[in-house]
Amino acid sequence: MATAFRRKRGRIVGTLDQDELGIVVHLLKLTRDFVAPERAETGDPFLDLVAGMGETDPDPSEPSDPALLRLLPPAHRTDSEQASEFRRLTEHSLRTRKAANAKRAIEVLEGAPSSKLELDDGQAKQSWSRSLIFG
Repeated sequence: MATAFRRKRGRIVGTLDQDELGIVVHLLKLTRDFVAPERAETGDPFLDLVAGMGETDPDPSEPSDPALLRLLPPAHRTDSEQASEFRRLTEHSLRTRKAANAKRAIEVLEGAPSSKLELDDGQAKQSWSRSLIFG
């Protein structure tokens, strides 16, 4: 059974049993795949940057899936043109970052030597908190 996560000697410590661990990993993988960019990375930082600026998809549309829309909301509620331009410039990198955070959290869980998890501040603040709130 899971125990509350607590700060202990500069680390965040808690436990999950194997079933709980499996469920969290499964949910993180589903979420990672759900938010991952539709356009694959090329491996070339410049080409990925240009692609992320909407060159290959000059007008990305707002997600039709309500769950994805909550994770990738419009940047402006009343000005659809401004929201569309912001989405064109940022959606690819935002999706990439969200998927990478989930991937790091999965790696921590899968690499844990036991059901006891010990996260340093960087892991807790960066990949974990961002994955769990999908920020």
